[in-house]
Amino acid sequence: PRPGHKEDGATVCVHSLGVLPAYQRRGLAALLLRSYVQTLRDQRAAARVALLAYPALVPFYARLGFRCAGASAAAFGGGGWVDMLLDLG
Repeated sequence: PRPGHKEDGATVCVHSLGVLPAYQRRGLAALLLRSYVQTLRDQRAAARVALLAYPALVPFYARLGFRCAGASAAAFGGGGWVDMLLDLG
């Protein structure tokens, strides 16, 4: 199958989550991501959420329920990413 966006796909990919430095460490990123995931669950919009994480952020995403799926093949920004998945079912 051809990689890329699939209109009828079962995975929603979070491409970026950023909080301005002045507002970091206040729980805003977790609040935003939890809210988004809950909206996806409520709307039954997908079966899972996927994202790429810096290795240092794997524990943060794990606390939010994501599981580490190993080193990513993605080479964006020089690579070194970790694939993270959250099943919505």
